[in-house]
Amino acid sequence: MSTRLDRLVLLLDTGSTPAVRATAAQQLGEIQRQHPGELHNLLSRVIVHLSNKEWDTRIAAGQAIEAIAKNVPQWDPPEIVKAKNELYTISKTNDTKYSFETFDIANVLQKGETLLGSAGKEYDLDLSDLDPAQRLALQHKNLKERLGLGSEFMDVDLLDDVDISGASVPQTIQTQKTEFIAQQPPPQPRSPGLPPEELAGLSARERNKLKRKAKSDAKNKGKEKMRVVERSGRKTGAEATASLAAPVSPSIVKAEPDVLSDSTQNDGYFNFTPQPCSSKIVVEAKKDISANVSEDQANEWPFEKVCESLCVSLFNSCWEVRHGACIGLREILKVHGNGAGKVLGLTKIENEARHNKWLDDIAIRLLCVFALDRFGDFVSDQVVAPVRETCSQTLGALLRYMSSQGVENVHKVLLRMIYQTDLINSQSSIWEVRHAGMLGLKYAVAVRKDLVNMLLDGTVGAVILGLKDRDDDVRAVAASILIPIADSFVSHSSNKIPEIVSVLWDCLKDLKDDLTASTASVMDFLAKLFSFPNVLEYMRIAAASDPSHSLTTLIPRLYPFFRHTITSVRLAVLNTLLTFLGMNGVEEWVDHRTFRLVFQNMIVEEKKDVLDLSVQVWSALVSHSASPYQNKLFQFTSQHIPTWFMIVMTPLGTPIDRRLFFVPEGTIPMDITPTSMPSTTSSISRRRGQGRNQASNGNTDESVGHNIDAGMLQQDFALVSVDIVLRGRVSASKGLGMLMSRWPNESLEATYKEILMTFLSSSWASNKQLSAVIIEEWSRSVLDNGDLGFQNSLVESLPFASNISEFMVQMLESEPPNFYSELVTILRRIRGECQAMLNTFVSVGRINSANIPVLPTYVLGEVQADVSTLFSIEMAAELATTTFNNLSAQVSGRSRRSAQVQPEERQSQLQDRQRRVLSSVGYYESTKQKNDIVVFAAIAGAVVALRVLPPKLNPIIRSIMNSIKSEENLGLQQRSAATLASLVSLCSTADSSVRVNPNDKIVKNLCTFLCSDPTTTPDIQNNRNKEGILSLHKAKEPDKNSSNGSASGSEDERLRIQKLIRRGAETALREFATQFGPRLFEVVPKLWNCMRLSLDNVFSHDDKDKIDATLNANDHIGQEVIDSLQIIQSLVPVVHKSLYSQITELLPHIVKAIQCQYSVIRFMAARCFSTIASVITIQSMQIIINQVIPLLGDSRNVIHRQGAAELIYHVVQTMDAKILPYVIFLIVPILGRMSDVDENVRLVSTNCFAMLIKLVPLEAGIPDPPGLSVELLKHRDDERRFLSQLLDSNKLDPYEIPVTIKAELRKYQQEGVNWLAFLNKYQLHGILCDDMGLGKTLQSICILASDQYTRSKKYGQTKSPDCAPCPSLVVCPPTLTGHWYHEILNYTDMLKPLLYSGNPKDRDRLRPKIKQFDVIIMSYDIVRNDIDELANINWNYCILDEGHVIKNGKTKITKAVKSVKANHRLILSGTPIQNNVLELWSLFDFLMPGFLGTEKQFNERFGKPILSSRDSKSSSREQEAGALALEALHKQVLPFLLRRLKEDVLNDLPPKIIQDYYCELSDIQKQLYEQFAKSQTKNTVENELEPEYIEEETEKKATHIFQALQYLRKLCNHPLLVVNDKHPQYRVVMEKFRSSKSSLHDLENAPKLLALKQLLLDCGIGVTTESEEGTLGAGAVSQHRALIFCQLKTMLDIIENDLFKPLMPSVTYMRLDGSVDANKRHGIVQQFNKDPSIDVLLLTTHVGGLGLNLTGADTVIFVEHDWNPMKDLQAMDRAHRIGQKKVVNVYRLITRGTLEEKIMGLQKFKLNIANSIVNQQNSGLQSMDTEQILDLFNVTADNNGNQRGGSISTSGAGSSFSSKGKKVSATKNVLEGLENLWDDTQYEDLNLDNFIESLNSGN
Repeated sequence: MSTRLDRLVLLLDTGSTPAVRATAAQQLGEIQRQHPGELHNLLSRVIVHLSNKEWDTRIAAGQAIEAIAKNVPQWDPPEIVKAKNELYTISKTNDTKYSFETFDIANVLQKGETLLGSAGKEYDLDLSDLDPAQRLALQHKNLKERLGLGSEFMDVDLLDDVDISGASVPQTIQTQKTEFIAQQPPPQPRSPGLPPEELAGLSARERNKLKRKAKSDAKNKGKEKMRVVERSGRKTGAEATASLAAPVSPSIVKAEPDVLSDSTQNDGYFNFTPQPCSSKIVVEAKKDISANVSEDQANEWPFEKVCESLCVSLFNSCWEVRHGACIGLREILKVHGNGAGKVLGLTKIENEARHNKWLDDIAIRLLCVFALDRFGDFVSDQVVAPVRETCSQTLGALLRYMSSQGVENVHKVLLRMIYQTDLINSQSSIWEVRHAGMLGLKYAVAVRKDLVNMLLDGTVGAVILGLKDRDDDVRAVAASILIPIADSFVSHSSNKIPEIVSVLWDCLKDLKDDLTASTASVMDFLAKLFSFPNVLEYMRIAAASDPSHSLTTLIPRLYPFFRHTITSVRLAVLNTLLTFLGMNGVEEWVDHRTFRLVFQNMIVEEKKDVLDLSVQVWSALVSHSASPYQNKLFQFTSQHIPTWFMIVMTPLGTPIDRRLFFVPEGTIPMDITPTSMPSTTSSISRRRGQGRNQASNGNTDESVGHNIDAGMLQQDFALVSVDIVLRGRVSASKGLGMLMSRWPNESLEATYKEILMTFLSSSWASNKQLSAVIIEEWSRSVLDNGDLGFQNSLVESLPFASNISEFMVQMLESEPPNFYSELVTILRRIRGECQAMLNTFVSVGRINSANIPVLPTYVLGEVQADVSTLFSIEMAAELATTTFNNLSAQVSGRSRRSAQVQPEERQSQLQDRQRRVLSSVGYYESTKQKNDIVVFAAIAGAVVALRVLPPKLNPIIRSIMNSIKSEENLGLQQRSAATLASLVSLCSTADSSVRVNPNDKIVKNLCTFLCSDPTTTPDIQNNRNKEGILSLHKAKEPDKNSSNGSASGSEDERLRIQKLIRRGAETALREFATQFGPRLFEVVPKLWNCMRLSLDNVFSHDDKDKIDATLNANDHIGQEVIDSLQIIQSLVPVVHKSLYSQITELLPHIVKAIQCQYSVIRFMAARCFSTIASVITIQSMQIIINQVIPLLGDSRNVIHRQGAAELIYHVVQTMDAKILPYVIFLIVPILGRMSDVDENVRLVSTNCFAMLIKLVPLEAGIPDPPGLSVELLKHRDDERRFLSQLLDSNKLDPYEIPVTIKAELRKYQQEGVNWLAFLNKYQLHGILCDDMGLGKTLQSICILASDQYTRSKKYGQTKSPDCAPCPSLVVCPPTLTGHWYHEILNYTDMLKPLLYSGNPKDRDRLRPKIKQFDVIIMSYDIVRNDIDELANINWNYCILDEGHVIKNGKTKITKAVKSVKANHRLILSGTPIQNNVLELWSLFDFLMPGFLGTEKQFNERFGKPILSSRDSKSSSREQEAGALALEALHKQVLPFLLRRLKEDVLNDLPPKIIQDYYCELSDIQKQLYEQFAKSQTKNTVENELEPEYIEEETEKKATHIFQALQYLRKLCNHPLLVVNDKHPQYRVVMEKFRSSKSSLHDLENAPKLLALKQLLLDCGIGVTTESEEGTLGAGAVSQHRALIFCQLKTMLDIIENDLFKPLMPSVTYMRLDGSVDANKRHGIVQQFNKDPSIDVLLLTTHVGGLGLNLTGADTVIFVEHDWNPMKDLQAMDRAHRIGQKKVVNVYRLITRGTLEEKIMGLQKFKLNIANSIVNQQNSGLQSMDTEQILDLFNVTADNNGNQRGGSISTSGAGSSFSSKGKKVSATKNVLEGLENLWDDTQYEDLNLDNFIESLNSGN
């Protein structure tokens, strides 16, 4: 399928948000709608993700299955008439299903194997070698064993389905295994099989082994699958077709052209590739793909096989797989359950019977899951059973389609699971089974409400039993069962109401601990029941006969749960009370306790949602009790008013007197002892843990639980923040204001006036503030109520209100108080510091203590006394200045006489004391100022709320504006914003009494404040740059918080203040927009002026020069433009929709602003436009498409391109998924700018492209956005086509090569040329990284010749300069220069090649001839040496063969190559990544500079995260970051890489077998190896590799370490390589050889040579014969020919001189290493390939390992190995490539237990990293699985890639290392993972209401 499909499937797993995953799922459904025949392909791709470990992935896979299913037509086979004798045979096939007649749940419980989280099955054998039918059959057998229905270790079934029940079973019932085999499709012709007689008498294991062997043999038949067919001739079509029937050896076969029509090319078993300018075609056999789809699958329900597979997974030992299977079944059944089990060819009655049997079978399987599943997941404070919950939803979906009899059968089994009376012998009841039964009941009754009469009786009994259950989870489900059918229950089972209600109330009474999750469900059920009049009537009757049943008795049972530990319970209590308060006609149950508890909730509740609901309940309580006909408010609350005021007014930080709190009777008491320490009290016992005995204050031991209010009551700011405490106090004050608004007028003043006036006059700032809040909320509530008879304002109606208003106005107009009681503690500390300062004068300054002033004992506010006798802040300031200076003068006079302390030290100590005092005085003044702001803002709020403004508004405005500017508490700042909006509203009314309307000034100041933060609103004076993109500079700026020093401290404080001012102004302006709505610009016209005027002044005309001149003339004008853009950006998200038309009027101005010369204005315009686009999308995007995108292509003006690119960048970032319909319009222009000459444009475009490319798969199914013209839509379709070709090479237009190519192109090679032609057409550049040996050279020659021909032809016609003749450059390793020259001459006559080589004089002679040739071939070294001349030449193509040579961006070769100028740049490399991902950056820096950012940016974004994730001790967060970085990199480079693997495209290429041949060290090698291990050198190396020092002096030590490693490598190969006269053991070793009369050259000393000799002899190379006849009889050539690779030329010398010449003289060999002239190397290669009598070619990996074609050999032997695995892979593929007819055997000689084994381990890791980024999926837009990536990097490795010296692990057992090698605490990993322990939102889909809604939507 298409690339888009692969990416959509991948997004199910890797989507960054649930929304992205859900969109991908919907798009998969769209594919099913567009391609109905792809159902099974789609499902097979998606179902894999149902087994994923990630919850979100499984959910997304379920959504995808649902979307796919919705686009499949309902299956309803037409009815046909059948003969009677056919009925039995057809029906019989369905009799193998489980049926309720024979099903016994007791046997499943007794014999079945329980299903837990995982049973270690992840370590089971892989079944991937079995075909689907075998695998499913084996899984069926395992399933029977899990259910207790099978037998182990035997090949026959000892147990039948009869064992499920105790009764006898009719003969028609067959085993599950038989049933499955009966449904298998007939064997396919291409599937290998064995005669039955051969399988007789064999065990299952032997039979499977034979089957696999037969299948393997079948695959290896007919290796030659490619032929060349001549298209000219006269054979008939029939003859030609017959000749193509079977694969044969290559031969020329004639065929008529019409046989090879397009339709033929795409069908059958063959691919046909027409050859360029030739009548030939290449015929290749397609890859053998076994048919997985049954031939008669079209006759059955489309989901039959999928559901069968999912049913097996239901019993997997891993819970995630079970959960995924339930999800899959659920989604299929929701949509297509009605067609399940039906087949074509039956009558309606027969199909209905099959349908019911199928449903029964699935129901029984789900019930078995219920019976066996034991997995529970702890989420927050309760348990969720995801498998049982989802399984119950699946059962619910199934029950919709079951017959009433089937539903009844399911119901009976569920009841048996709940009661468990006859299920388990001598065992205790299993709570998980009861829980599952309850869940099943819950969904059964919710789904089948039509059968409620039949189900109700049994269900009610089960619910009553469940509510009495000792397990809390069972109680929780039981309470929720009847909620969906409460109306049916009340009407049909009214006799059960008393019992249910009684049990529910008893549940509340009997709950024993504070962790019972069922409490919330019980309360919800109660609230639901009491909404029915029948229940209320019952309660009245019951209350009349028994007072214990009255609401006044029962509702107090809720009270103990007000302060329950679990948040959901606290919410449920309040919701239940809200329900009861909403009932009419019930007895009065509200009393003072209800008020007190709700009020206390507002004081101590920390959770905002519970607090808000508490305020709502309080409001309902007040309204309920203040009803006009029975106002009991006074009665219930009057005596508690003083207490509540006392609680509210308790100073912040002072423990609240708990004796003021009401503690209800119940099991969860609140400790009311006024202790100074928090007391933890709560429940008596816990179900999931024992309560702790706790003794305190001499009390007897008592079991207590956790008191969640300890921090709030104790006012411990270490446990709760000041903001949370204050939020509770303000809420309680709001409650008191509501109470006042409903208070009887006659007693209002008497009750509240004195207390309010007292607190307003209090010395405590918090008392003043909160009493003002109470007054404000009183006034607002009166206004909101609107029905209390206050015709005028409160001030005019009530003298009491007037008095308070006047008093508060007076407070505002007077100076702030000198002192608040909150400051006593600070003042006390200052007094202590002052005393310490004076004492220092005595102790250090030696001043007589009599001269030291005596400080007052008490501070101001501590005691009631004359102020002059108390310590005050003025006294402290006096002491720190005047007194300090006077005393210092006395110290100076005494300094000469005091020699004990040096004068400097004495002065330093005194000044330090002074600084402390002054600092504390400053803190005191700051704290007092904050209190002033809070108090005055609250009082101003109260005055404005009373709606009578004083003549002077300045005090009010100043108080509010100070709060808006300086208030750190967001809640208080929002209150001030609301007050300001009310004030502006009052001043704007027609009858306003104000003399001067302050609104314009207020708005202007707010706008100024909004733009005061330089981090969001830049200052044009500091940003006068014209070119550049400010967004990029801001991204590079260091974090200001990381700076240090005193200057930066004051700078940070200044920035903090500015941010606070901006936040306040933004809050206020947004409050205006919210309150005034569509009237915003009428109420405050000044705001519209601030937004528009400056833009109008500057951008109202089109003359860009005039605009620039205006901005240049005055910085103030530019700053006004910036400020306007900031105001628009802040307000647009909240303005009313009716004002959008006015906002869109500004868009043309903003587009002109992005063309402005100042980068700062372009930046602000881009940000502003993106915000508008996210709100007013259609109009904004039309302007982008019509006006901004053309600017992006303005090649003459870089500023226009920068502004447009920056705008699109911000739009893409801001709009997120809203940009989807417009992605195609943006992505192609952005792609075009990724090679822009301007680096800034390149970088921004690259980032944009990376963000947009991820959205491409989601774009296609989105409806066309409104307002686009037909031309634009057509343009979008063209660009969509271009993009699909870019992302999927399979969709490229076929490219007809216009010249003759003297080679047969395979299909994949033609596709490669298509891709290269596509890059050529769109001026793009890329990497052709096909596997080694697939013909990259040939494909390159094709495009070179084609482009040369096309350019010369076009130039001949037009003489256009853009196609003037210019040569192409091929750069390759020196070994391959001759190869390229030969290949060009060999393949085409169109190109004239020049081999540019030789010494400098030769090259000087060749250089003038370059332009006379078409292709210049040279080596990398020559490019480096001659770059000065080569850089001046304009080349057409620059092709780098083996382009990974430029992987290191710092080498001279790389720098030289990157300075070559060429129209088209192409890299050929089978291994673009060899050591680390940073190499990819260098390759793309040659192709498209800036595409992957700068090297530093690339390393930060990709390199470091990937390297960090490699460490085995990396945290989950680091691993995820690495995986995401790797995936992002893969997606970004994907369109510019084409990679195909040999196994994917060459069906006729024989296999490559790699074998490791281990050798043991010889005695002399062991001796030298052990001596090195004990040597000082080895210890030095180890010390240098210690992690603590690994970063120090790295460069010095790298050489030393490398030398040591090289020594060991050489020693493993041959002792001759290390033992010389400089070796410390030389004499000892040589003496030993002399004494034993042996030599260092003997083979016994080098086991590798012995092994090499043996390998060659095994291959028939070097076999000696004793006679001439024997020689002739052995054949002229050996059966095998070998390539022998070494790293060192010296080792080749040893093989030649010590092995071949003396011991194997019959071996004929050639040699290719660095000593061979580069020009002669190609000749050696050709001679070796042509002459089969040459047995061996000796090569060094460096010279012979790249690019050569050595298919003459079929054996490759590595004597030595490279650190870099790619070099070894490249070398072995010299033989394993196109043209090889034999199996290639690769032997790697490895010395066991030495460094060589470690080299091989390092190779494995490097292979993994390369394969992850550049894999065969780059043949189209396919991506990696994130989980696989994480697995790849789960190894320990050095974070610093060492290209030569290898990788040495530095991580110890208990620690991990950061990327810089510093030691990092392993504890970090644990702490980082804590937040992932649970996710409350994960189980949101396990909700009955959501499920029922989804069922309805599925229809």
